[in-house]
Amino acid sequence: TALAAELDATVAQSIEEVIDTSPDALVISTSTVNHAKLVEIAVDAGIPAFCEKPVSLDLSTTNRLVQRVAASGVQVQVGFQRRFDSGFKMAREKVLKGELGRIYLVRMLGLDYQPPPENFIKGSGGMYKDMHIHEFDLIPWVVGQSIVEVYAEGSVLVDEAFRRQNDVDTTALVLKLSEGALVVLTGSRHNPLGYDVRMELHGADDSVSVGLDKRVPIRPVETERLGSNSPYLDFFDRFGEAFHAELIEFLRVVRGEIESPSTVEESRQSLRVALAAEVS
Repeated sequence: TALAAELDATVAQSIEEVIDTSPDALVISTSTVNHAKLVEIAVDAGIPAFCEKPVSLDLSTTNRLVQRVAASGVQVQVGFQRRFDSGFKMAREKVLKGELGRIYLVRMLGLDYQPPPENFIKGSGGMYKDMHIHEFDLIPWVVGQSIVEVYAEGSVLVDEAFRRQNDVDTTALVLKLSEGALVVLTGSRHNPLGYDVRMELHGADDSVSVGLDKRVPIRPVETERLGSNSPYLDFFDRFGEAFHAELIEFLRVVRGEIESPSTVEESRQSLRVALAAEVS
């Protein structure tokens, strides 16, 4: 209600009430458990939808949603905001232009500043489907190769709450891509210096990094601290501009200028990798 007042908007009591107003588009940012149902309602009404990731935590529901969206012709954009981060976009462009040559190795890192509360862990889908699914989406998008194999190890080192929810809080993964490149991905739900998301790409002609800027929360022992005294603290801090950019692109989708830059089908592929990591 307070947000509606701030934006001079009207509070609806149900999704049916929203649909009855014939909106131009829907932005879905509810709890994950409601995502698929709300996307289906939007698609059935012929309304373009933006849905925060993931669209679902199980593959059967996601498969059904992919088919439904494809049959409808309605545009649905899934909220993988890192695709709109300037650094990751530049890295992708360099790969697509062939500036790195043949890709040999990719290294990715994802560290939270503070672990989430236990009530969030319970419904989040776990570290692979909630946190690392961003990397599972980003790797094929940047490198241009699909993920064909995954091996994952996980531990509980940060908080026993993760064990109680059948989850892990510390991970190390090796992924193989369709043209043979190897990816090493590590993650943790706690980094005492701040929120850290980085990527390195090593190819035959060049090596580049993303996220190694003045606010990177890491302290080299050989020299003065690389970053500033104001490291990133959360994903809004690190990816604020990317969140804004993805919604600007969604407006272009709604106006019919472009097709969805982050599809439900691509989201399904990321979920498949996350599920494989859990099995591994």
